[in-house]
Amino acid sequence: MILTGCAGADKPPVTTSTPESVLVKFHTDPVTGRTDGPFDPETGRRVLTRIGDDGVLRVVIDQATHLPVAVPPDGEPDQPARP
Repeated sequence: MILTGCAGADKPPVTTSTPESVLVKFHTDPVTGRTDGPFDPETGRRVLTRIGDDGVLRVVIDQATHLPVAVPPDGEPDQPARP
């Protein structure tokens, strides 16, 4: 991340928080209606999801890169979806 300028009395400090939303893709078979995903739109790799306390399915975000965490072939998360 590149930050420019500096925080002063007239500018709020720059914060780095997790984004509220990220772009992911889903594939839907037009014949069966079966939906598969989510996938990272740039790499096509499946991304990790978790069900929150409120019962809503959410994409897992890497705290360092703020990108979706990709699911590797063995099923264990190991890296962000994009470098």
